[in-house]
Amino acid sequence: MGRRISSGKLVKKPQRILVIRGGALGDFVVSLPVLAALRGAYPKAHLGVLCHRAHGRLLEAANCVDEWRDLEARDWVGLFVDEPLRESGSNAWLSGFDLIVSFLHDATGVVHRHINQLSGGQLLIGCARPPNGACRPASEMMLEALEPLDLKHCDPVPQLQFDFENEGAKILALHPGSGSELKNWPEAKWEQLIGRLSEEGERLLLIGGESEADRVGRLADQFASENVRAMINRPLPEVAQTLAGCRGMVGHDSGVSHLSAALNVPCVLMWGATDEEVWRPAGNGVSILRGTNGISSIEVGAVWDEIKKCLPSIDS
Repeated sequence: MGRRISSGKLVKKPQRILVIRGGALGDFVVSLPVLAALRGAYPKAHLGVLCHRAHGRLLEAANCVDEWRDLEARDWVGLFVDEPLRESGSNAWLSGFDLIVSFLHDATGVVHRHINQLSGGQLLIGCARPPNGACRPASEMMLEALEPLDLKHCDPVPQLQFDFENEGAKILALHPGSGSELKNWPEAKWEQLIGRLSEEGERLLLIGGESEADRVGRLADQFASENVRAMINRPLPEVAQTLAGCRGMVGHDSGVSHLSAALNVPCVLMWGATDEEVWRPAGNGVSILRGTNGISSIEVGAVWDEIKKCLPSIDS
């Protein structure tokens, strides 16, 4: 799906702008250029976001928006049901925006029909997720939703800024998981890599969310020491602030990788079957490793060499 103007005439100087974005962390990060473009074009406008709670807290901590609301709150159930809308505080809040940019998946059209009913302003609809074979970065496709606004020089590289302690510059972050086992490098090879890094005295931080807590926990327990610690299922702003201070991140195609790149943290990523042209994290500090026969065929030695080349120790 591309983009289209869904209602009303184009608003030249919007006063209140709302961006609606669901999806996982990676989907959210590739949408950050949309927020940056809107903020840059309309600096005096009030910028709100309707998104998942964890993503809203991340935006709040990074001071990217004026307000956010939780897309998963019960208040929004009626928006997704093909029934007449009822009066509510949430619906009244949504009706107060004169420019709404939505990236919601809406196969039946009911959500955007309801938004049209609530708001007399401009509704722009972007793709919820890039189609297969799109042949260009996902962040560029997100920006296509803004083409009717005729904004100039929109930067497609997602960016976030967090303050951090310099001590973190000595730490190498490892993210041994992702949203799919098909994207994961074998756990046994992670064991070998962590073992080699530990033997060299590297300070390591193993990061994992709820879905990969068991894997990260096993690896952290196996190499438990003062130089190897784990951060499992922590709030996203805390993860972002910690990552921002690390000297590098090693992982897979995942939301954490997109977050790291947006924080300008150099990354070495083992890549699986995902379309690299679409989903490769943007930025100059991202190195991709592919195996000749899928991600499991990437050798530990190749990852080791790439780390030494792209993420040199602060003491080297």
